[in-house]
Amino acid sequence: MSKMLRLSRRALPIAALALSLQACSHSLTLPPKIVNFGPKNVQAGVAFHPQPGGDSSLWIKTDGALADKALILLDGTPLKTLTHDNIATALVPAALYARAGSYPLLVTEKVQGKDYSSNTVQFVVK
Repeated sequence: MSKMLRLSRRALPIAALALSLQACSHSLTLPPKIVNFGPKNVQAGVAFHPQPGGDSSLWIKTDGALADKALILLDGTPLKTLTHDNIATALVPAALYARAGSYPLLVTEKVQGKDYSSNTVQFVVK
């Protein structure tokens, strides 16, 4: 029994330190940087990666893990977004690719109450 208590007393400070480091690690990261995205060959009015319900979908890859509640914005419009590690996917309503043009695409996230925005890339609709 006394060995168990000694191990528990030693483990507690180490566990507390690990939790502190984990909490700090995300706050020390820079804003996310988009390193790739797709699709890149989008035609005006033509669905791409069609989804049930009629929307299309796009993806973004960043240089580091994203917060669970990260949000993709296309031409300033927040999209329904899912994230896993450094990949985010989003549903794109048809109205956002109905006309040819170059539209700003970025990802935003809130970490420990602070807002971060990625670099902006251009989503081109031909």
